[in-house]
Amino acid sequence: MHPLRKKKLESSIKKEFSNLVSKRRIKDDRIGFVSITQVVLASDLSNVKIKLSLFGSEEDTSRTFQALKSHSKQLQSTLSRNLRLRLTPQIRLMIDDNPMLSHPPTEDPPTVFHPTPVVKRRF
Repeated sequence: MHPLRKKKLESSIKKEFSNLVSKRRIKDDRIGFVSITQVVLASDLSNVKIKLSLFGSEEDTSRTFQALKSHSKQLQSTLSRNLRLRLTPQIRLMIDDNPMLSHPPTEDPPTVFHPTPVVKRRF
């Protein structure tokens, strides 16, 4: 698969998955605050790894993760329908322990140039 197509599909899956979870299309009270940190699609479209960052107490995060795992087949079929994919990748949900490491910086931070102050001299 072309890398550009893969990135577009990953982006579409991330957007659609976040819409499904945030707009409460899944009717489950156990689902708390969820943030999607990374989506990795296999090159043959057989599976997709969705890394989640869960917020709240340990009990809340485990309940949220179990609820999402129990609804993974429903999420998979809804993603397939909304994205109009012929081959639906199998969803594998993972908890992202350190979200900062999942997105390493791809380029150096922009360099900020501070202009030297203009000093007015009095003669």
